[in-house]
Amino acid sequence: MSDVLEPDFLTALAAHFPEAGFVTKLPTARPGYEYLALVQRVHQGVSLQVTDCEQGLFRQSLDAPKLQQLRKDAGMAEFAWPTFLRLLAQALRSEDGCTTAVPADGVFKSKLCLELRFRLQSAVLLARMEMEAAATMPAVPPEAQSFLQELRGFVISALGTDRGQPREPPAPSTAPSWHEALLATPPRSISAPAALGQVSSPEPRAEVLAPRPAPVKKRAPGSLVDPHGRKARKAGAKPFQLSET
Repeated sequence: MSDVLEPDFLTALAAHFPEAGFVTKLPTARPGYEYLALVQRVHQGVSLQVTDCEQGLFRQSLDAPKLQQLRKDAGMAEFAWPTFLRLLAQALRSEDGCTTAVPADGVFKSKLCLELRFRLQSAVLLARMEMEAAATMPAVPPEAQSFLQELRGFVISALGTDRGQPREPPAPSTAPSWHEALLATPPRSISAPAALGQVSSPEPRAEVLAPRPAPVKKRAPGSLVDPHGRKARKAGAKPFQLSET
């Protein structure tokens, strides 16, 4: 990897490894015997601390070059950083078929070896990671050894209880609900005109009235001989009477 980190590396690192970290259990070849691991995101890398409360505390700091080497050892050199870091987080958490375990030959001298299994759709990729001892367990008398074993069992059981403990529901709100507020409001009488006024009426539309036809004037009766003539008729004269010649 070049000195300038790829943008998707930092984004994926923050997405899959919270800065506050998380605690997980790592199984071993011995049934019921587990290691505790503390995983934290540090500056441009991942910090991993593992202990069984008996043999010592082992630590590994995975910066960008070490993560790149781990990706190459797992056969995922061509994988994008978001994909690889997601699979690494799943392996450390033992999710979606991915696991991290301490093999039978995992402890030798002052080192601890972890075996990571990355499950893809139909294949499983393996990688190994060595951790140096940050602090080794000093020689203790037999009576202290039994105490350490009991302490280790207590810590692991407490961790499992904390994970399975249901979260407390949120405190109920003191504000009244909408139906309580509605019941607490006294009813108001609404007059009919006011109630009708609250209903939105459609906008009035202008009506186009057709023009009224002009009244037909009655024509005065005229002569059949000269229908256009309008002679005044004497009183007592009969209409349509021919004069004698």
